[in-house]
Amino acid sequence: MDSGQPYFSQTQIQFRVAASSSASSLIPAEERYAQIEKETLAIVHAFQNLDQLLFGKSDVTVHTYHKPLEVIFKRPLSSVPRRLQSMMLKLQRYSFKVEYRRGPS
Repeated sequence: MDSGQPYFSQTQIQFRVAASSSASSLIPAEERYAQIEKETLAIVHAFQNLDQLLFGKSDVTVHTYHKPLEVIFKRPLSSVPRRLQSMMLKLQRYSFKVEYRRGPS
């Protein structure tokens, strides 16, 4: 996703067989977020939209082209920036992992 674009790129959550994607517009304040915050916000948005499908699942993997996102989700909640903490708190009810995948060149 390009930082200058005022919308989420599609966030894709994939199971063994099924995949789902969603897109959403950013409010003006969210347009000024750092890239890692926009990526985390996209994950929060996807999980909230697919709550009934994702809650209780243990084999959920979020694939990202944003390497720092994988690192930040492995850190303790107390050591991440405050804005990311609030987003990550919304995701605590889900069991998932974030994996980096090299993006298309």
